[in-house]
This record gives sequence, structure tokens and C-alpha cells, in this order.
Amino acid sequence: MRSHLYNSLEATKDIIIQQIDNGWPIPCLTLLHQHPSMEDYVWHWYIINGYEQFDNTLMVKTVTYGTWRWFDLATLWDTGK
Repeated sequence: MRSHLYNSLEATKDIIIQQIDNGWPIPCLTLLHQHPSMEDYVWHWYIINGYEQFDNTLMVKTVTYGTWRWFDLATLWDTGK
């Protein structure tokens, strides 16, 4: 049985870093999101294919619609739903 820690933001940060460092882009689907900056990502598939870490903030590079954009992972994570 999996621990609830696998569903934490910190565990997700570790997994994203590991996957990207190993050359594996991450497909993501966001169904609903409360943050206005995520409007184009609601009910939409996108790829996480990069990251930059600043202190406790993990910025992830998302690719969709033929372009890329940086998001704080905490913003992506907290859908408010």
C-alpha cells in the first residue's frame, strides 16, 4: 500500500526532478484549476519538460500550443478543487 507521502508536493518535486534528469518529459492533464494563470490549462494536456530550482521554489517548464511557459509547481499543484 502506498503512503500518503507519495501524494505530497515535496514527493512530486522529487519525482519531477528525477524524471527530467533522466530525460523523460512528463505528460500532464489538468481538469480544473482555480488560478487565473491556469485558464489555458483547464481540461488540457501539456508536457513538463524542464525545471529550475530556487531555494524552496521549483519552477517547471510546461509546453503546450507549440510554446512553453514557466510555472511555480506549487501553483500547478494547488488546483483549489
